[in-house]
Amino acid sequence: MHCRKLFNSLFLLFAAVAQISADSITFKDYLINEILQWKPDVVKASNDIKDEIIERKSFLDYYNAGVESYLANDWESCIENIERSIELFKDYYETLTFCHISCEFKRRVHKPWYKWDFEQRQFFEEFLIKTACIENCRRQQLKDIPKWFVLGLEFKSKFMKREHYNYLNICYYKRNNYQMAASTAYTALIGDVTNTLARQNLEFYMEKGNLVVKDLVDLQAKQFSLPYVKGLESYKQEKYISAIEHFENALITFIREVDQCRSFCDDGEQLKNNLPDYYMITANAYLFNLRCKLNCTMRTQVVRGLYYTDIMPSIYEHLQHSYFKTNDNLNAVKAALSFLLFSPHEEYMRENVEKYFKLPEITGKNLKARAEAEEFYYRNHYELKMLNKIDEKFNAI
Repeated sequence: MHCRKLFNSLFLLFAAVAQISADSITFKDYLINEILQWKPDVVKASNDIKDEIIERKSFLDYYNAGVESYLANDWESCIENIERSIELFKDYYETLTFCHISCEFKRRVHKPWYKWDFEQRQFFEEFLIKTACIENCRRQQLKDIPKWFVLGLEFKSKFMKREHYNYLNICYYKRNNYQMAASTAYTALIGDVTNTLARQNLEFYMEKGNLVVKDLVDLQAKQFSLPYVKGLESYKQEKYISAIEHFENALITFIREVDQCRSFCDDGEQLKNNLPDYYMITANAYLFNLRCKLNCTMRTQVVRGLYYTDIMPSIYEHLQHSYFKTNDNLNAVKAALSFLLFSPHEEYMRENVEKYFKLPEITGKNLKARAEAEEFYYRNHYELKMLNKIDEKFNAI
């Protein structure tokens, strides 16, 4: 009953300030101040308000609370807060990358407002269209995050390198949970292979808990890795139809995860500088962003704790043979051509392609690599070439 009175009162409060523009910088501050100044009739209602405010804390708040609990030797609270921080950061990451990717599609299909392009104004027109789209998406999808929230470079690096697991593994160890202590240390080590403390802790926990390698779990495992491993297993068992299904799933998921990583490079605080003009500031920010994006393929190619350099060609190589074994030569040759984009000097695959083109159902057809393979390869190739040229010619930037 008291809770109902509280919610009714809050509803009236929201109605009273409804005429204030939601775009106003002072809107949320005004609202929060009014809620805090409002005195409920009973103590219970006051606690309900406090709980509601606590529930709206960001992943950074929970992370900081977890670190404070760690320093205070409050191991249970440390686990609770950092686990909650990880969960909320994952939601933030998924939502933000969804906004950026969906708004990139909107930018691509945008029709120019004016048919003539003066001084590359159409480029900036698309840029502004995407910016407005992302801002609207953020407001709709991240209602618990303050409008002007900016994820700083320091904290962004911490979460991407999984540094929060450095605290978490010790907190689990202090609670005598060797399985989770080992897995969280293992997860931290995958995030940063130079993390010697995580490596030492992992070895200690495994010995203390009589654990073996198969007991370890990467708690931040890439989603593509599961269908990829299942595809390898089916392939070895010569279950080629199943292998095709798993590898195609792994391919779609891998590309999506790379694109998510790339789009997250656009979010948060960018490189600070005191450069003298608009063009140098823009170029510097673009290069900072580009370097981040070029690292995404490498950072995504993790399977069972190991980093690989050839996930895309590996998938196409297995797809080529699997399609061939199921008498689908058209898809087999497309997979072979896609493989050769990434590994052009593999003679055995070139021979396979020559044999495919001699088949009656293939002869005379103008076939090429799959569309997603071409886009992925040429995008990376172009960006890397651009970065090398800029490093060569404009080191002063």
